[in-house]
Amino acid sequence: MRNKILFIISIQLLLITNIGLSQKISLEKDLQIESQEVGYIHDLGIDQYGNIFVSDIIGGDIKQFLPTGTLEKKIGKKGRGPGELQIPRSFSIIGNTLYIFDNQLLRISVFDVRNETEILDTITLKKTHHGTPDQLIALDSTRFLGVYSTAYSNRNLNEKKEVVVALLNGEGNIIQDFIMVKPAKEYLVSSRGQSFGVGPKPFGKQPIFQIDDSRQSFYYGDTNKLEIFKYSLDKDSIKKIVHKNVKREAVNKNDLIVESKKLGYNSREIDSIINKLDGSNFPVYDWFVIDDKSRIWVAVNTKDRQHYSLRIYDQEGDLVDQTTLPKSVELKEVSDGYTYGIREDEEGVQSVVRYKVNSNS
Repeated sequence: MRNKILFIISIQLLLITNIGLSQKISLEKDLQIESQEVGYIHDLGIDQYGNIFVSDIIGGDIKQFLPTGTLEKKIGKKGRGPGELQIPRSFSIIGNTLYIFDNQLLRISVFDVRNETEILDTITLKKTHHGTPDQLIALDSTRFLGVYSTAYSNRNLNEKKEVVVALLNGEGNIIQDFIMVKPAKEYLVSSRGQSFGVGPKPFGKQPIFQIDDSRQSFYYGDTNKLEIFKYSLDKDSIKKIVHKNVKREAVNKNDLIVESKKLGYNSREIDSIINKLDGSNFPVYDWFVIDDKSRIWVAVNTKDRQHYSLRIYDQEGDLVDQTTLPKSVELKEVSDGYTYGIREDEEGVQSVVRYKVNSNS
């Protein structure tokens, strides 16, 4: 009798678990801002009012769109003077303040988003032994998280490349070095005599760094493993959140050709890439973002070449929901029941897309 009761309880628990897993969300596209409006985007973000900001690295400005998709204004312009930009690589929005990192001018331009003509401050980044930051994230008005990569040279072509995360102050100086040291993004390197060439490795692994809304923690993951770590800057602690065993899918010849073309390789280079990378695998995932509930949205690669399995994990590492997303889209923000991303078609033409998050439960 006792075994029968235990069996019934087990069945009930199994049914409850399966019911929970069957509750999936869906994404309904409700806005698309076309390429002629956005230029060539390197970063995307939203403010507290749902306004959409994109960095146009060709136009040399930040474009601000209303929640309706209407272009409201341009912040900054092409140039080298105060308030002018060359390559606005990334930006952060804190309240009504916009921090723009210019990769070429090596400085942070600070604007009040309510007044696009008034620059509040210019922070020139000091030279460091790490070189130029690839990514810069504002934590507040006086602290910035910088991600630096080892540069290639004839002397270090065969050395293992690393990324270093450091903390900078409001004067552009590093105040806390080597917060983290991790393997760098994978590249293909070719050399002949004294010359060498470096290009992105198709389906190569790369480190991903994200920040949450508290701006007191940042997240790190390596795309070849479904492991995501949370680092607390204030408490100097580390927590492994997502840790799942996921099989990596094989890359075939056609996959390599398509991806290599996207990366700008010519026919002869593609033949060489196929010879080098034949038999390799997709990364486990391509990117992840942190939503306004501190959940982690991970774009996992599967046998489906057209869609991601978009998986959502809570702070305990449990899978709480999942859906699909076209591989042409990379999400950048998830907030207030909407996701915002950059869509890129087969010709490399970009647009901004917004999806409403619907619950099918």
